[in-house]
Amino acid sequence: GCGKEDGSVSCYDSRNTSQPMFLKEKLHAAAVHKVTFNPEGTRLASGGDDTRLYVTSVAAENESVPIGTGHSDYIRGLCWKPKLTLDVINDNEAPRLEHILSGSWDKTIRVTKV
Repeated sequence: GCGKEDGSVSCYDSRNTSQPMFLKEKLHAAAVHKVTFNPEGTRLASGGDDTRLYVTSVAAENESVPIGTGHSDYIRGLCWKPKLTLDVINDNEAPRLEHILSGSWDKTIRVTKV
């Protein structure tokens, strides 16, 4: 997987495993157990033993944003929820939101707007 025991996130293209296509060293304070890309492949979410969720741009600058989830134990599952339109009746220029579902050993599933 992309998550590492030292808190780093590194993902490889399956056609070229000699260099990571994405690398963020020691992003988390503890082991990373789950990494998932958004449907567009432009951002990834990572979570692990430090109970933190990070959303990172896959672009060259690799900007990472820590997001509080409220979990009190390790994050073990992540899933991007498709973009939702706030204005379902008049679907014109309505803001679109992305959400991440995170599951933890604290026996909760949280929905976080990103």
